[in-house]
Amino acid sequence: MEFGVSLPKRVLWTERVIELFPIGKERGKVSFVVVRLVRSLCFFSTFWLTGFLAITIDGVTSDSLSLFMLQMPFFCIIGFMVFTISGWFRNKWNWFFNWTRHILKLSEPEFGRFRDKLERFINSFFPCLAIALILFFLNMMPQLDLLYSKLFLQPLVFIYWWCCMIFMFALFVATMIWMIISLWIGTFLTFRQPLNLTLSRRTSRKFRPLALWSLKASLLYFMVPAIIVFYESIQRYLWGTILYGTIPYVAIVSFLILIGVLAFLLPFYNIHRALVNLKKRKLREIEEESNKLIQESNDTLAKYPTGDSRDRIMLITSRLVSLHAKERNLREADEWPIDPTILVRLTGLVLIPILTKIIVTLLFLMS
Repeated sequence: MEFGVSLPKRVLWTERVIELFPIGKERGKVSFVVVRLVRSLCFFSTFWLTGFLAITIDGVTSDSLSLFMLQMPFFCIIGFMVFTISGWFRNKWNWFFNWTRHILKLSEPEFGRFRDKLERFINSFFPCLAIALILFFLNMMPQLDLLYSKLFLQPLVFIYWWCCMIFMFALFVATMIWMIISLWIGTFLTFRQPLNLTLSRRTSRKFRPLALWSLKASLLYFMVPAIIVFYESIQRYLWGTILYGTIPYVAIVSFLILIGVLAFLLPFYNIHRALVNLKKRKLREIEEESNKLIQESNDTLAKYPTGDSRDRIMLITSRLVSLHAKERNLREADEWPIDPTILVRLTGLVLIPILTKIIVTLLFLMS
């Protein structure tokens, strides 16, 4: 799907929300980002206005205002990233289906049914909602004391708004998590289908477009721990506050990095398993055919030598030589769909949060 094409029938909930603000056309890469930014600002402006309205109705307090100003920038940054990534995923999933159409050994009706089921799965709202509810309650439980001591002493309007904002933030994070999970599961289910591939030492080149797609998705994902590191550093140096303890902070960032690495590698590991199984099956077929030819050659040699039998032996020998060459090429064929250069780039993405921490620290030391 190219940028600017009408919205498909099955899309993530974020696409439905962003289409509520029909401002501009997403017809190119630059206009896509600009239009997404404008539409996202419209959406988040609604949250800002409702938040100010809730504070105004309840009466402005230092606790509510500081909490509002502390949470909203982080909420808007994560939300804009999710809106952008979901639109990018919408377009790239269509490319993925067009690309795999020539790799899978499925008829047109079979591929159409498979694509329809997979699209319903990856665009489902219920997994996002389930993950968001879990994140929401996990986030609210440690803050019950804060709610009781500060927020519960205020009128209920701001409390309701604040809970809605926290849940919306959890829904954004859950949507990003689901996009990563659906990428892995979708790739896994796709390459469990019969493959229409010719194995060779250049097999990994056929999967390079998929690897580059995954790298771009990983780049967007690794911006999340980088933003957390940046935000935490700003809090420490400018306001002297700590959002998390040192151990939870390191654990959160490390966990996000680990999830990002696994999310990138696991789909390719499943492709690796599919290639290994395909390679074993092809080698087994060659072995069976070779055994048949050897048996046929032995049966022919057991007979009296005639001109026909000698011609038959020569034909069997040439077929055995051909099978041996095919077997040698198969054994040398790639079993991994990614090459070392892709792994080097992935390592660079992993270093983004670490470099962010180093750069922010150096900037504050120099100031």
